[in-house]
Amino acid sequence: MHSLVEKHIFNDVFPADAIIKAGKMLDNIRNFVAIFYDEKLNYINPAGLKMLGYEDAAEVSGSALADFLHIAYKDIGDIGLANLVEEDGILVKFYRHKVTPIDVHLWVSKLTDIGDNIYMLEAREMTKHLRSAADLQVREQHLQSVLNAVPDCILTLDADRHILSANPATAYEFDLSPDDLIYTDIAELIPHLEGVDLSTLINSSWDRTYQGDKYWFGNRKKTTFPVEIVVRSMLGGRFTCIVRNVEERVQAEAELHRHMQDLEHNQHLLEGQASEAVYLAEELEIQKSVSEHQALHDPLTDLPNRRYFQKFLTTSITSARQAGTSVCLLFIDLDKFKEVNDTLGHDIGDNLLIKVSAYLKKNTRSQDMVARLGGDEFAVILNSKHQIDEKTYSDIATRILKDLNISVLHDKETINTSASIGAAIYPKNAIDVDSLIKVADKTMYESKENGRNQVIFAS
Repeated sequence: MHSLVEKHIFNDVFPADAIIKAGKMLDNIRNFVAIFYDEKLNYINPAGLKMLGYEDAAEVSGSALADFLHIAYKDIGDIGLANLVEEDGILVKFYRHKVTPIDVHLWVSKLTDIGDNIYMLEAREMTKHLRSAADLQVREQHLQSVLNAVPDCILTLDADRHILSANPATAYEFDLSPDDLIYTDIAELIPHLEGVDLSTLINSSWDRTYQGDKYWFGNRKKTTFPVEIVVRSMLGGRFTCIVRNVEERVQAEAELHRHMQDLEHNQHLLEGQASEAVYLAEELEIQKSVSEHQALHDPLTDLPNRRYFQKFLTTSITSARQAGTSVCLLFIDLDKFKEVNDTLGHDIGDNLLIKVSAYLKKNTRSQDMVARLGGDEFAVILNSKHQIDEKTYSDIATRILKDLNISVLHDKETINTSASIGAAIYPKNAIDVDSLIKVADKTMYESKENGRNQVIFAS
């Protein structure tokens, strides 16, 4: 198509060898390049032809810009090239093969040094880039929604321990606005971290102490509260710091400690009173057992709580490692439980949780454990005395899933509930407690996101 360029534009300005050289340079450019004269296509390079889906430049010679634009962008082609000359360009859609829309970034330049009404158009395809950007935005939005829902404080710190970002739970726990948190030294929130090298805490597990049996404490405006801390490293010398408020647990432990002291005091008073002492000692042991049971069990369902679950899972993995067997962990989240609570009331919701607990225990064996982790989340630990294949675990999980399809009826209103179950197996999917919990939890969320009412085993 160089003949058209030579004929209409360059012949009065450049010598022949310069024209040929300029044409070859344009031909080798990988992005779309076209020259328009009096609003009509005069030249297009091979990359531009390929973008539009043509093989021969003669097919598009003399076309207007609007001929290549998607119908939604036809108006842009009609306003004239002079009005499209912009430094940053514009985003439009071209047609490939006159059918397939493609996103492009278009720049229009006026070649004032050559003559009037001569414009060069450059375009770069953006379809894959925009799709990737959209996918990334969706993933970021999902991650942000997860961070916003986490009750623990999650903070990102720079190498100088200044807060770069924090989730909503952080502002709530420390009674500060999000703006007040940014670039604050972490030691202002947790004074015990003053002078502590955060790198020494990297990859640590939840640790309640900083010295002896003392807790870390977080600062609110008018009070303090005990916390646990986990630190993880990031690129560029940054840290992720996860802070958990353990105020309720500390109060429960203190209450239990006071209760145990009372029991010991009473036991001391009973010394020397032979028959009565035996009777009272037995009563005290019962009270102690009840207190310990309450500390390790959920008050509504009487299932083991999260604390007991952690201990049991640790023991199960240790035994499986020694015996060369396996452990299967099921994380279970009830579908539509919030709808039951909001629509039918919390009493009906509590009854549903009790019924679910009974079904879970019915489907497990004496060596297994069913635990309530909180809210509508449950966990099942399946232990094997011998090496068990994945199908056996799958059969148990499938029976549980079937039993948890429950219809809740109240005052002629029915809500059908189900469950989303994620499963992970030691040592196939993880070799320690924390990793196995993370895999099972992640797989459970995959079950919910992929339609609910299903069991998904970690790959």
